[in-house]
Amino acid sequence: MSAETRKGRMFKILILASAATVLSASYAFDATSRFRETRSGAEDAGDVISASQKPEFLAYVKRRQTQSDPQLANPGLKRVSVGDVLPDSSVRYYGIPLRYGAPFYRFVVIGEVAVIVDPSTGRIIQVID
Repeated sequence: MSAETRKGRMFKILILASAATVLSASYAFDATSRFRETRSGAEDAGDVISASQKPEFLAYVKRRQTQSDPQLANPGLKRVSVGDVLPDSSVRYYGIPLRYGAPFYRFVVIGEVAVIVDPSTGRIIQVID
């Protein structure tokens, strides 16, 4: 293979890799910007899962047959609420599908309740009930 042919192929590979990077960055930006948009009506602007998305999200959680963490499901514990911080270890986080626009958050099942959590801090962002 000649040097010109190799250069041409390398150039095409470089262009394709650049396009893939731009497209993936664009997708990530779109997902995070949709999350940050202020929502209208009675919905809380801080909600990750909107009121209209809750039934679909809860069906998704049920289909996944996610298990509650035994340590967190203790009925003697108080009801979980926004702002509570989960323990640092042994918490099983589950990914949130990208269609909900929350790529940096995870969900956890506590008893029968799904909660949205910031996995870097363990702080509950939203309780889905």
